[in-house]
Amino acid sequence: MEVENKGIQMLIRRMQTHPEEFSLYINQSRNDKNRRWEWIINEVLHKEPHTSSLRFLSEADFLILRDRLLAAQGEAFTSYIMSELLRDDKKDSGK
Repeated sequence: MEVENKGIQMLIRRMQTHPEEFSLYINQSRNDKNRRWEWIINEVLHKEPHTSSLRFLSEADFLILRDRLLAAQGEAFTSYIMSELLRDDKKDSGK
């Protein structure tokens, strides 16, 4: 399925090249850079297409964006878990 909205196309490309900017729910530091897209993440992950302030998007574009954001969250979650486990390994080995 292809995204129709040019803004969503650009945002998806940004997610592919800068996934760290879209990991605000996993990233514990929550620095300003990671809050950059918070408004759109909240709209897409917590609302439905017909109730979002992004109603100008087609339902298909909205759902594609949701899938991509969830994938970014999944990748960030995996990275976070791995870093925590590595930190535990270092602590356990006395390093």
